[in-house]
Amino acid sequence: MDEVIAEVLPEGKESVIRNLQQQGKVAMVGAAAMSLSSFCVVSNALRLNLFHMHNAGHDRAKKEKAVRTGEIRLRIEGMMCEHCEATVKKALEKVEGVISATASYREGTAVVQTDGSASSDALGQAVEAADYKVLE
Repeated sequence: MDEVIAEVLPEGKESVIRNLQQQGKVAMVGAAAMSLSSFCVVSNALRLNLFHMHNAGHDRAKKEKAVRTGEIRLRIEGMMCEHCEATVKKALEKVEGVISATASYREGTAVVQTDGSASSDALGQAVEAADYKVLE
């Protein structure tokens, strides 16, 4: 770019461009560049209006790690009501590696779903810390 010609009013642009063309120079007109830029902005806005941000249909599926799960059954003494069940359940679910737990005072048992890392000893300690006794 050798020369910048600015502050040309719209009615004078044509004569300036013809003059440059006669000299063999290529003229880039700011209005054309701005028009192209505006066209791109509008096109992009229309494209984005068709884009559904919260549609996960085109997302790649996450690769899930294979998790080794297990079930541990405990016999528990001292549960007498639903409150006792809830206390045991809450204590068991605090143990690392526990996915879920259910307790039944009627059966005197708890069933624990684990990711494979929770041990029976850790579960037993959690139940006994809640003032219930785990039977062998």
